[in-house]
Amino acid sequence: MKKIKLKAVVSMLLIFTILFSNFSWLSIYAYSATSSLTSDSTVLETGKTYTLTLKINPTDVGTTAGIDSMQGSIKFETDVFNVSEDDIDDYFNDTKKWQAPSIQTITYENGFTIISFISDTKSNKKYNTETEVFTITLTTKDSVDVNSTTISIDSSGIFDYSVSGGKTQAGGTGDIYLDPVSVTLKKATQDPEPTPATSAIVSKFKKDTTTLLDGATIALYKTAENAQAGESALAEL
Repeated sequence: MKKIKLKAVVSMLLIFTILFSNFSWLSIYAYSATSSLTSDSTVLETGKTYTLTLKINPTDVGTTAGIDSMQGSIKFETDVFNVSEDDIDDYFNDTKKWQAPSIQTITYENGFTIISFISDTKSNKKYNTETEVFTITLTTKDSVDVNSTTISIDSSGIFDYSVSGGKTQAGGTGDIYLDPVSVTLKKATQDPEPTPATSAIVSKFKKDTTTLLDGATIALYKTAENAQAGESALAEL
C-alpha cells in the first residue's frame, strides 16, 4: 500500500511539474490589446476617396513584451467602392513604425469584398504603446444606391483578427485576439423641401389685422374653417 501511495504521489508531482514549469499556456490570457479604425470623413458621397487609419493599443503586455505583428481582414460592400485586384497593394500604406500589409487573399461573399492581410513592424521592433499600423484608401463609385455603408476589420477572412509579440515560450505575448472594429459612412441628411400645401393654406385666410414685430409689419390671418392650420400658417410667416 505504501508503494502504491508513493507512486501516486510521484505521478501527481510529475503532472504538476509539467503543467507549471512553463506558464506560457497561461500567458496568452495575461496580455490584452485593443484596436480602432477611423476615417477622415464619415459622410458618404459618390466618387470620393476616404483614408482610414488602423491603430493598435497593447493595453496590457508588460514592459518587456510588445507587439510586432498582426493579421485580419478588411471587409466592405463591393457595389460601393472601386477596387482593382491588380492594384490592391496601392490601397494600403505603411506608417512610421509598421510596414504596409502583405495581402494574402481577396474573396467575395454575399455582396462584400474581404481582403485578408498580415502586417509586421519595421525592423521587427516590438511596441507596448499605441501605434498606427497602416492606412487604407478607398474610393466610392460614381453611383451609390445605399444611404450608409460600413467598413470593418475582423476575422471574416482566412485569419483571426489578432496581434502577436512572438511565442510565449520565448517570452513573447502569444496571439492576442481583437474585437472587430468598423467605420460607418452615411449620406448627409437633406432638409425636406417646403410642400405646396403651405401657400395654399395661406391663400385661404383673410387679412384681419396687423401688428408690429421687430420693426416689420406682418399680416395675421384667421380662419373659421381650420384654426390649427391658421396657427401653422402664422408660423410660416
